[in-house]
Amino acid sequence: MRPIYFCQSHLHIVDEAVNLAEDIASDFFKFSSTDWKAAPYDIRTLKDLAGEEIVSGVFAQVMRYRQDPSESPSGIGWYEYYKICLHDHEILNALEREKAVALFPLVLYVVTHELVHIARFRRFLHSFYASGEEKAGEEKRVHQITFDILRKVRISGLEPVLKHYQNHCIAHDVKEVRTECLFTSINANPVVRSPKSGRNFPMLP
Repeated sequence: MRPIYFCQSHLHIVDEAVNLAEDIASDFFKFSSTDWKAAPYDIRTLKDLAGEEIVSGVFAQVMRYRQDPSESPSGIGWYEYYKICLHDHEILNALEREKAVALFPLVLYVVTHELVHIARFRRFLHSFYASGEEKAGEEKRVHQITFDILRKVRISGLEPVLKHYQNHCIAHDVKEVRTECLFTSINANPVVRSPKSGRNFPMLP
């Protein structure tokens, strides 16, 4: 039986991929720590996810939460943050199916993709609450940006991942593309209690 959750060795690889994705996204968008504080995010793996944060058939999901002013870190105004939810089982199943794909480059692509989404939300280049058709177009744009960023990175095993997702970039017909990613987040400020349910976007294999 294949494992459902990342084991300790998997988590070490995921952590390294997340760190590199953060550096890459920050460099591309010229984001400082102050910029990211304006769009705080957290990233969690399957064991830390609530039921509504788990979606079948996708690698990850980004959710947006709002917290009551009385429980926000500043205590002033509504506190909003993003949460990137990694689905261990879907990623591990994909690695089992696609022997040419390794964990590090796949997680690097998925997390970079989600951070591109969050950065674009932060710069008001796209609305989190867009319609389905608008989401499909944005998904292709984000795949294109992610592809353009990562094709300059020299990482062993990245080429098969880029080759797969190249078919989902902006140059192809938007109508042919499925919504390919769920949003997740990293390094969010601590919250006092579990946030209320937010909207979500999925990233499919």
